Amino acid sequence: MKKLLPLLFCAFFSTPFFAQTGTGIVLLTGPTHTFTPTTVDSASSFDFQLVNTVAIEQTVLFGGLNAPFALADNTPQVVAASDTLDLSISFTPSSIGAFSDTLNVVGTIFGDAMLVVSGDGIQVQLTWVSDTLQFATTAIGQTDTVALSLSSVGDGTAVISDLQFSSPIFTVDSAASQFNIAQGTTDNLIFVFAPINAGEFSETVTISTNDPNNSQIVITLLSTGISEVSGEVCDLVWTVVNSPFTLVGDIVVPEGCSLTIDPGVEVNMGGHKLTANGEFVCLGTSEAPITIQGGVVHLGPGAPALIEYLVYEGWGGDVNVDSPYALLYYNNFGSIEGQYDFDCYDQYYNNYHTGTTTSYSSYGCQNFYRNSNASWCNQENSNNYYFSFYSNNGGDGWLYLDENLIAPS
Repeated sequence: MKKLLPLLFCAFFSTPFFAQTGTGIVLLTGPTHTFTPTTVDSASSFDFQLVNTVAIEQTVLFGGLNAPFALADNTPQVVAASDTLDLSISFTPSSIGAFSDTLNVVGTIFGDAMLVVSGDGIQVQLTWVSDTLQFATTAIGQTDTVALSLSSVGDGTAVISDLQFSSPIFTVDSAASQFNIAQGTTDNLIFVFAPINAGEFSETVTISTNDPNNSQIVITLLSTGISEVSGEVCDLVWTVVNSPFTLVGDIVVPEGCSLTIDPGVEVNMGGHKLTANGEFVCLGTSEAPITIQGGVVHLGPGAPALIEYLVYEGWGGDVNVDSPYALLYYNNFGSIEGQYDFDCYDQYYNNYHTGTTTSYSSYGCQNFYRNSNASWCNQENSNNYYFSFYSNNGGDGWLYLDENLIAPS
């Protein structure tokens, strides 16, 4: 017996020895994890840690997870004694529905654990009424707003993540970088039109969303900016870039001032009166005539005037020329009342009238009327001590001449 004791002692300690602590493999999370509802074809993730509680390193094996769940790295991992391992599970549903699965973790020396995961695949869906928003006609310096209603009719919260405008004259009246619409609700995006020049505009806004079928919604924005004028105007040029000009009251060009209207400009009189006691220059071209609609233009006695390629339209309008020196060339006066009281050195060439009651009168002047046509035209030239020239004119009505010299062209 005395000889056997050393041998038994050596045999006992030839087997590896370690002390068990805890359960070997511990997941630093609860036994289950539920992902937040996740939009189809997008991903959610869950990060957690594993602890090897034994006093020796061991290899950890993973299994059990299938799509739409996935472990970021499911290869065997060596974990040192009492060390941790970072893990991440993703949830990427490819269809609508409820999903669940189990992650199994096994240590090659000792311990095992499991984690049950679940999640719902949802489909965000947005609807809206129209792809086009029409703004009201808006004066420069003012604004107009239009609402776009968006409804979240699918599952989950619809997110508007970005808005891109094709022009800075349109904005959204919200400083928020994101705009969320809860499931089953409707909300409005309020768009603002603030014209910096006149004209018709057709722009777009591109709305980025988390709706997979409508990730970018393009809305057309239609609007018209106008220039509103009233009162006295002096030494101004009305340019086509700020056309149309809309009168919201009578306007006057005082004596010593001027008003110039460029080719292509449109003036909406709105039944108001434009009185030019100063210089009035209305220079259109055959390709870009000037258009004046629905009002009264009076060229006063102090107003040298040059009017070319003007189209004057609208019932109830009136052109009254009481200027000492007016040049009217290549104009078309339609559906208006024309009263021309010429008063010396006036020239009236190549003008055309349609549906117009027109009368001319001049006294003691040298006037020229050539190549013009007026329907229902009443013409009176009396006591012109210089000369009046009347040639190649047409039209209906009567012509009264008294003590004038009429010469062919």
